[in-house]
Amino acid sequence: MSIFVHARVLLVFGDTNIRKISEIVKYFAIFNPSFFIKIYLRNLNNPNNMKQLLFFFLFSIIPSLSFAQALWPIAGAKTGDGIICKPQQYIGNDLDFEALIVTAKEGTPVVAPYDGSVYNLDICARQSWFLSKHWDMLEGTFNGRIKEILDSKDDIGIPAKYLSGMVFLRTSEGNIIHISGLRGDGFLKTGMMIHRGDTLGTAWYSCRSFKEPSIIICMYTSHFDPLDPMTPFGLKTTFVAPKKARPPKTLTPEQAKEDMKILLDAYKECYPSLYDVVTPEMFTDFESKAMSELEHGISYDDFYYLIHSAISAGFVHDSHLEEMTGIPHAGEEFLMPHLHIGFLNDSLFVTLAPKGNEKFLRKRIASINGIDAQTIIDRAKGMQAVFDQNSSGSRDMCGLIAWNYIYGKDVHTIKSQKIIFSDGSEYEDEWVPRYRVSRVPNPDSTAYHRLVLESSKREYSFKMLRDDVVLFSLNTFELNQIQVEDIADSLKALGAVPVMIIDLRNNSGGDEKVLAKLLSFFIIGKPASLKSYMKVKSDSTYKSFRYAVNFPQNEVFFSDFTAKKGADGYYLKDRVLGELKPDSATNYHGHLYILTGDHTSSAATWFPAFLVRNHRAVTVGRETRSGYHFITAEKFADIMLPNSKIQVRIPLVKCVFDEETVNARVPAGRGLIPDYEVPLTYEEYYTSEEDIILNRALELIDQGKYLGDNPFATKKNNGILHLVPLLIGLAILAAAVLVGIRIFRKPQ
Repeated sequence: MSIFVHARVLLVFGDTNIRKISEIVKYFAIFNPSFFIKIYLRNLNNPNNMKQLLFFFLFSIIPSLSFAQALWPIAGAKTGDGIICKPQQYIGNDLDFEALIVTAKEGTPVVAPYDGSVYNLDICARQSWFLSKHWDMLEGTFNGRIKEILDSKDDIGIPAKYLSGMVFLRTSEGNIIHISGLRGDGFLKTGMMIHRGDTLGTAWYSCRSFKEPSIIICMYTSHFDPLDPMTPFGLKTTFVAPKKARPPKTLTPEQAKEDMKILLDAYKECYPSLYDVVTPEMFTDFESKAMSELEHGISYDDFYYLIHSAISAGFVHDSHLEEMTGIPHAGEEFLMPHLHIGFLNDSLFVTLAPKGNEKFLRKRIASINGIDAQTIIDRAKGMQAVFDQNSSGSRDMCGLIAWNYIYGKDVHTIKSQKIIFSDGSEYEDEWVPRYRVSRVPNPDSTAYHRLVLESSKREYSFKMLRDDVVLFSLNTFELNQIQVEDIADSLKALGAVPVMIIDLRNNSGGDEKVLAKLLSFFIIGKPASLKSYMKVKSDSTYKSFRYAVNFPQNEVFFSDFTAKKGADGYYLKDRVLGELKPDSATNYHGHLYILTGDHTSSAATWFPAFLVRNHRAVTVGRETRSGYHFITAEKFADIMLPNSKIQVRIPLVKCVFDEETVNARVPAGRGLIPDYEVPLTYEEYYTSEEDIILNRALELIDQGKYLGDNPFATKKNNGILHLVPLLIGLAILAAAVLVGIRIFRKPQ
């Protein structure tokens, strides 16, 4: 990834998420074109920066603007025929915000409005406009999958008549069109190419709210922000796009306290892992201190950082909990220091310096503006977010690159700094507008950045490193069925290769069913039995959903979860990882070395965790961002605080992977710790053209270092094994005694 992204966007935001970077670029290009033009002009003479800028413009902005002309999906009908509901109309008491609903005779073919590919398939039982139950479908026919559901005797909650299929098509522009209310015997598969006019299914009953057969049509950006579903068909639209919230400059005591209370109440009501992360006493103490800071009102900037403190290391932090609102003034001209500063291993030092001042690089710092190094490091550590419990991998990287965290909320007001180095020398640094200084080193050519950029371009790849080792780079678990089958074919072809390295360093997770399928390609024998389940706070509605911007207040997600006697919350057994077995057609038996790093999270944590737990693979690299024992994910409430307009994403489902196994290999409160750790260094991020972690894995292979003693062998089994020599000795002694008795027994 280029220095344009890291130094000018990424480091300002303290974030390394490709999707967020593209969203930032998209926002400024659309809503602040003058800012985008400034970036363009300042990078005309830098081909690398221009290439990166154009890449994000083409792939982040253009796909979000519009659809091409669409074909009406009801075969044989004219465009606009059969519309029974449009956006901004009501379905009973429920507002239809984004859907176009069209009636057609039962069994009428429904066709694809665009060329594209099948992004997702689903079976839905829609009780009302906002209450529904879903079943996954990777491939097959809608009628066949519905028959499976009915034969399973699963409680669908409504008459079977209202079970219908839905298809999500990804268009060539990258957007999504969703059509539900389908039946049919036509075969579909995720990843399958669809042409404009191809039959997707037949019209059926989309929702119990409608008496007649109907289909529901919705359109979204690639990140599922709603788009106008009418204009693409040439219809006069009633769709009203959501307005961008404008934050106030200040908040009154009442406004600030209301927003803070809404967030803290949402934690208590929605976040099922709350008291795994903080104690009740910590929660009460934070609430008391936060409210006392709001007694006389507060500026927006200060309130932003107060909210940030509520989702970071010192309080409720989680690898899936995010402050969705960008740092204040990030789109404006602001000042930056000549010397960028970071920390690693509790050492504060210079990470970037202007050309001609390379002598300052790596120089250790004693204090900045009279504040000692340890206080600065502690403050920066307190601002770190998006990691589980005590996981350290991503925190080390954040300390090294997030220069803005060094200054806390004062980053917006500082104009100069006096640095005293550990050797007693001093440096007076007058801050300058960003882009005015070219700093070194430029990490564009490092292996770390190259891998990050490559991972954003492709979901997976295979590469023979040498005759005995193949590298499988897996960058996401958001894979369609065709991609999964392609991976299976590749594994079959590579079955004779003795060693496979699986690179998950830039994998932030994805679909649990894809995770399970890929695991089945590598596990051997019956997997260890794990106590895995999911937990939520309520099986009904949540009051906090009143402030959610991504679904309505009366949405019910977890009606199939049940209460457990003597325990809080509602529970559901994890049927995916709990029922895993080796795939009979595709099963790689070679040695597995898995690379993990500071981006490895969610499903990408559980993939190596499952193999390590079954003594099937070793891991090399750094601790994962997400926890080994549980993560909190699945569904997310995007809570918009009404006065400040700050948005926080709260995960709703505690997903427990392995509740009962806690030992030195998988200590409580940590991510998956590697078998062979490769500590982060300054060189790896800023200067090295060598892939340090991959090279370490190759060294281990050459040294024959692989699986040692199984750290998960049960105490019972260990006890028996330790007794084997003693039992054998006793048996020999007993036999000798019996023989001796027989020999020396006197005749009668």
